[in-house]
Amino acid sequence: MANQPKISVIVPFYNAERYLKQCLDSLQKQTYANFEVWLINDGSIDQSYQIAAEYVKTDERFSLITQSNAGLATARNVGLQKMSGEYVTFVDGDDFVSENYLAKMIRVAEVENADLVISNYYRYSDDDKMYYFYDFSDILRNEEIRIDEFAKNITKVPYCVAWGKLYHQKLFDHVRFPDGKLFEDTPTTVKVALKTTKIWGLNEDLYAYRITEGSITESAMSVKKINDLMDIADDILTSLTVTKQTPEGYLAYYHWALLEARDFLETRHLTGCKVYYRVLSRLEQFG
Repeated sequence: MANQPKISVIVPFYNAERYLKQCLDSLQKQTYANFEVWLINDGSIDQSYQIAAEYVKTDERFSLITQSNAGLATARNVGLQKMSGEYVTFVDGDDFVSENYLAKMIRVAEVENADLVISNYYRYSDDDKMYYFYDFSDILRNEEIRIDEFAKNITKVPYCVAWGKLYHQKLFDHVRFPDGKLFEDTPTTVKVALKTTKIWGLNEDLYAYRITEGSITESAMSVKKINDLMDIADDILTSLTVTKQTPEGYLAYYHWALLEARDFLETRHLTGCKVYYRVLSRLEQFG
């Protein structure tokens, strides 16, 4: 492991007993040697803790922390506090990675002197047992990603999520995920990206995102999701504006999301709740 930078892998999980073993097996099989895994049990009530504990017993690279159920953001933040690597990556407990995920990501980071590397991904659906691959060659071209290009395409999955990326640890100085919020990935990813000296897009399918019944991004709209989306959007727009990045791409997405939220609330006769008036007020600002 001489001259190999240490990578910290943060794996938050909640009631992931059906998938956690595949996730952790994929990490144990990594061809890259110098890494640690922080398993953050977010108050699971199934057998997830017991599964994770077995890996800790047999593999000294694995450590396990249990917290009361506080959400994905808080679990990731706990991992950030504990990590000791020069680089860090996030792998959700129901996902899995290719065996050369760490090796390829760190090679790009070191060779290209990039402090943020973004890989492509594919989806595995629990429903139909199918794999779905996506062509993001327009934004992942095996070359440097300019920060203005990143800001323009922030709503696209390879950019906006926390997973599937390798970060230099310095990027998380004074940056954490917003506790208690859904959609916590994007504002944090934006803040981190705006601190980089170089971002590199790696057009290889190295990360497998599992679509499950409980996936936040796949689940139905709700009043909380609308409130959180608006809070997150304000945060993102502030970050982009303060750093003089053009937010038009995100504004277009935000406008569409507000229209969807308004329709949802009206269809379900929720026009008396506070979030409905908040949505209408923001829509008025769009004109």
